[in-house]
Amino acid sequence: MSKLPPIVRTLIFIDLGVTLLILVVAGVGWLVGWRTPTEFSNGFFILGTITAVFGAYSALGGFGMRGNPGVNFAQTASVASLEERNKRMIADMMQGTNTAYIATGIGLLLIAVAILIPILFG
Repeated sequence: MSKLPPIVRTLIFIDLGVTLLILVVAGVGWLVGWRTPTEFSNGFFILGTITAVFGAYSALGGFGMRGNPGVNFAQTASVASLEERNKRMIADMMQGTNTAYIATGIGLLLIAVAILIPILFG
């Protein structure tokens, strides 16, 4: 999977995440006693919103770290060269951004499922 282009890997992660969360919400909802499309729709909407907000906060957390003077000073006090520190900083930013893309994508697709359930099954 590491030989796939980054956009394809991201789309696969989003697809797998949405599929897994749909199965989890449907299974838990059925066990709890949900039987109407509205109950399932509400469950998907709430989980989608939580996941999308988590994605946004994961990107914002990376921005907050870069502005932290303590972190910046600690990086300058290390034995790493300027090039190595910049590579590490860019890798950290990309990790937060990738998490944000995946989590926000999953959240938005779950919200779309929540919108479609009453239309299709209501």
